[in-house]
Amino acid sequence: MKFDLHIHSNYSSDSIMSIEEICKQLIKLKFDGFALTDHSTISGIGKARVIAKKYDLVFIPGVEVGTSEGHILAYGIEEQIPRGLPAIDTIEIIHENGGVAVAPHPYGWFQHGIGDLVYKLKLEGIETRNGKAFVGNEKAEEACRRLQLAETGGSDAHSLAEIGNAWTECSQDVIKDIKKKKTKARGGFRFSSITSRFVRRMKGAWPTE
Repeated sequence: MKFDLHIHSNYSSDSIMSIEEICKQLIKLKFDGFALTDHSTISGIGKARVIAKKYDLVFIPGVEVGTSEGHILAYGIEEQIPRGLPAIDTIEIIHENGGVAVAPHPYGWFQHGIGDLVYKLKLEGIETRNGKAFVGNEKAEEACRRLQLAETGGSDAHSLAEIGNAWTECSQDVIKDIKKKKTKARGGFRFSSITSRFVRRMKGAWPTE
């Protein structure tokens, strides 16, 4: 099955997509499901679950947490995690709440990745294919191999044109497959990520972290 595990809705200040629009685009691209990973907020999860069900999409609750050292993706949790904590404390909270922790775009430029901290933290996976990372995916893949962690892929989409640029292939039980390292990351950077940035700025969408 095919999942985009890194999508931001308009519950993130820098995205211009509604959850309904996200689901329609995923169906158009023949995806099986997605994770909503808004910036440091779980406010859209309840709505996303309802809309995803309407479109027969598998939904994975998530959040991209801004730690004091970079971003961490949390999957399988529905509890608000405070932003600005050290990454090690953020991951501990994720695990206490039954979730899995993945390092997104750890080596991407201007993407708030955690870099070589991937070698020191208790992660379940590394995002080795990020749709916005025009550099860094290869280095993320190397770290994932060395650490023998699960590989994930996600578009990091903030606009419709970006959805599906990178994705994860696994079974319907995404969380279980991440834990068992049975995921495959596909896709990668595409030019639509650059043009999207200009479109979003023109529409007043600005990042807050």
